Amino acid sequence: HKDIFFFLSGSQLKSLDKDNQIVDLVETPLPQNRSSLNYFNTNDNLFIYWRNKVQNLVKIDLKNNSTSIIKIPLVLRDLNWVKTVLMDGYVWICTNNSTFKCQIAGDQLVVEDRFLKNESTTGIEKDINGNLWIATINNSVFIIPNLGIVHYDLPADYTNLMSAAPFDEKIIIGSYSGNVGVFDIQKKKIKTLYKLSSKVNKLLYLPDQKKIV
Repeated sequence: HKDIFFFLSGSQLKSLDKDNQIVDLVETPLPQNRSSLNYFNTNDNLFIYWRNKVQNLVKIDLKNNSTSIIKIPLVLRDLNWVKTVLMDGYVWICTNNSTFKCQIAGDQLVVEDRFLKNESTTGIEKDINGNLWIATINNSVFIIPNLGIVHYDLPADYTNLMSAAPFDEKIIIGSYSGNVGVFDIQKKKIKTLYKLSSKVNKLLYLPDQKKIV
């Protein structure tokens, strides 16, 4: 689905191609009034989650333009899903209590592992060394290498992290207070690049262009 964008208009899923042609695809079971919308996609399927009285994960088959419901385990039903990431064949769900490593088996979402219980997590990234970086609210950033969890205490300006992303051999982080900085893993030091007037919801580094988005 290269060069094709998908978007929701009410409960209707539509696509927009590189020629700006809009195509109606499928009517979804998503309600008109919804909150906490999360999504991720594989090559052939789009998954959309929303939180309301009846929590559901909707699977949209992009080849056949059909929808189905993926059942959510009890442990995830009462939590606020902050961010959902598809990585290494697993679905990683950052919530207000833990980060969950999950798989989709048939019509079930299955929890494989749980990290940082009782921590409110806001984002997860993998660096070039295969380490997982999990940003949290009120407790800085955690690194999960192969041998266990390493916890770094960060300065007050970076306590409420909203986003983290690989940055060459370092990590770029953004905070609720609007600070954008580079964390040197080896030196355990932060160099602040920008002080913005609003919180940093999402960071992305484009290595080919040497640009931060």
